[in-house]
Amino acid sequence: MTGLLGFSQLWSLIHVAVVFLLLFRSKYPLRRTCLTIFIICTVLLSAAFTLLAFWGWAAVARVALLTCSIPSMILFYLLSEYRDGRFFFTFCLSDTCCIWIMQTTVLLDRLCGETYIVLFITRLLLFPLFELLLWKKLRRPYLELQAGLPGGWWLVTVISALFYLLLMAVNVPVDIPITSYSQLMVLLLVLVLMPVTYITIFFSLRRQMLYYEAQNKQDLLAAQVSGLEGRIAAARTAEETIRIERHDLRHKLLTVEDMLARGENDEALAYIHTLQGDVAYAQPEKWCADPLLDAVFSSYFAQAEQQGIRVKADLALPDELPVASAELSTVFANALENAIHACAALPPERREIVCTCISRPSLMFEVANPYSGTIHFDAEGLPISHNMGHGIGTRSIAAFCEQHDACCVYETKGGWFHLRVAL
Repeated sequence: MTGLLGFSQLWSLIHVAVVFLLLFRSKYPLRRTCLTIFIICTVLLSAAFTLLAFWGWAAVARVALLTCSIPSMILFYLLSEYRDGRFFFTFCLSDTCCIWIMQTTVLLDRLCGETYIVLFITRLLLFPLFELLLWKKLRRPYLELQAGLPGGWWLVTVISALFYLLLMAVNVPVDIPITSYSQLMVLLLVLVLMPVTYITIFFSLRRQMLYYEAQNKQDLLAAQVSGLEGRIAAARTAEETIRIERHDLRHKLLTVEDMLARGENDEALAYIHTLQGDVAYAQPEKWCADPLLDAVFSSYFAQAEQQGIRVKADLALPDELPVASAELSTVFANALENAIHACAALPPERREIVCTCISRPSLMFEVANPYSGTIHFDAEGLPISHNMGHGIGTRSIAAFCEQHDACCVYETKGGWFHLRVAL
């Protein structure tokens, strides 16, 4: 029977790493990540089973924090794309979920006579089923939650870490008897409280992400409405101009007719040339074929001109966009808003925005503007200098690029700030 116990412990330790990898996003290629994890985890598991062979599972559990948890946390931290609260919460989440399964199977085995058979069978089934649930139902929403909500993770990380310490404190190894009902009740309460708390955390984080998405959509809708209002006003101006020109055209034609009747051909021709230079029908400029993107460009370019910011735009956007126009509009709205904020703090002669888009070989665009002061970048290459006007919206752009496997680069060069995105 001790062989079943030993195999079940090995099975559990392996699946702690598997669960974490399902929720983990590495910044390195898959092959390099897997090779590094395999080598380090082999060393850690060898050390754990050496302790298990000589001193038993109770000794392993007592030093697991130092011999397994902390070394593996350092390893995955160095490999992780997110080196903030998202990483630490994911680490604590995977560990506590696996410890929860392990302790639940221990209790089931105690109820059935402590033969280790129930322990072996339940762990053999529960870990793959839990991982299947993660893969099919939870992994993608969780990764989207990480990408869409970069902030607000530290508090839930503290809660998860406290659950980890609490589970370690009330943990009763399979070969150690439970001495009192109060000890059993404390363990059961912790096992019930942990999933309830995690469900509450995920719902809260999900609501927070949906709130931010709603705010982005509201800002985009406001920009769209503003752009449409501007275009309606421009169309009305054009209509009024055409009406006036039509009214005056009759008198101008009469003047030309009179000149021709008097034989003043050269004078009539010169007058016609003058009229050609004067006639200007006010038509709203169309920036691209997509109406939503066109409204965003019209709105933000108009805002820039109102603040004395020169706009140079070369927008060769394809008729069929590779992503939804609503998502791309949010990216452009954030980028142009940041650029306008940065230019507003500059002297009038330096206020300028350059927006360039090309569609071949793939859709690529750049928004550039001058800036003053110093811009600092975080570990992910995102600007963190909010006083430069670039702190707002950069996380949203980064989340868009991550979702669509796009390349996003922020760069400062020669007093200019550049945002480049390639899909």
